[in-house]
Amino acid sequence: MKFAFWLSAAVAIGVREALSEFGINAKVKWPNDIMVDDSKIGGILIENATSGSTLDRSIVGIGLNINQTNLPAGACSLAELAKTSFDREIVFSKVLESIFHQYYLLKKDGYEKLKLRYYAHLYRMGMVHTYSLPDSDSFSAILKGITEDGQVVLLTSSGEKRFWFKEVAFERFE
Repeated sequence: MKFAFWLSAAVAIGVREALSEFGINAKVKWPNDIMVDDSKIGGILIENATSGSTLDRSIVGIGLNINQTNLPAGACSLAELAKTSFDREIVFSKVLESIFHQYYLLKKDGYEKLKLRYYAHLYRMGMVHTYSLPDSDSFSAILKGITEDGQVVLLTSSGEKRFWFKEVAFERFE
């Protein structure tokens, strides 16, 4: 299961690539959000089932704001950004096609090439940002990357730190 995170990354890049076909320049926010500027347009949830140390199957859920309007602060939709409504079936078809393409590339080339695509579209990559810990302590760090097993790597004033999902969060507003 060492590389299970990269299946999630392939799905996220697939969604991002599909949105780009509609003129939307989205970023992937570790571990499972799709962002446009600083607003969330969608999210991904994956449930993996294992057999020993092998990934047996995955259930992928994708939430994508397509034709919604009057969304709360910090959220956006495809329709709001493009100033037009969309046929959900066409959007769904593009998203599926793009995800399957990314999955094929992951199987064919392995995670290293996917990692380059993921890093090219990673929200706040290489930038100083404020993060918070579950106990509400905040700190500034530079997002350096993601480990093979899906931990986020942050460069803090005290050195490099690695965190699992839910061990650290992006501060929403600075």
